[in-house]
Amino acid sequence: VFVMCCPASAPSQAALLGKCRRPRTAFTSQQLLELENQFKVNKYLSRPKRFEVATSLMLTETQVKIWFQNRRMKWKRSRKSKEHLASTHPDTGRTNAENHRIQGLYPKHTEISPDSILFYTYYEAFKIAH
Repeated sequence: VFVMCCPASAPSQAALLGKCRRPRTAFTSQQLLELENQFKVNKYLSRPKRFEVATSLMLTETQVKIWFQNRRMKWKRSRKSKEHLASTHPDTGRTNAENHRIQGLYPKHTEISPDSILFYTYYEAFKIAH
C-alpha cells in the first residue's frame, strides 16, 4: 500500500520539517484474526516472533508492535472493569454488577460485555462528577 505523507497540492510546514504522521492502518479481518490469535497465546511478542507475524501478514514490525501495545491497554481496561463489577459495594454487600442491574442499567437478560461495562463505568463517574 502506497501512503503519501502529506498532500502534494498543499505541503504544510509539518511536511517541510519531516513531521508527517502515517495515516491510520486499516487492518483486514484476516490480519485482525491472526493478531488476536497471537494475542491469546502471548500478550507480548519477542522480536523474532514479531518479525514472523509482521512478515506473514504483510505489515511492518512497528504496526504489529503498536497493535499489541493498544491491545494490551484494551485488555487491561477490560480486566479493571470486570474487577470493578465483581467487587462488593460496601453499603449493600452486593456486587457492583448486581447494583447496576437493580438500578436498571443492565436488564437481567442482557449479557454484560467489556465495552458496556466500560461505558457504564464512565457514565457513573460522569454522574458523580456533575
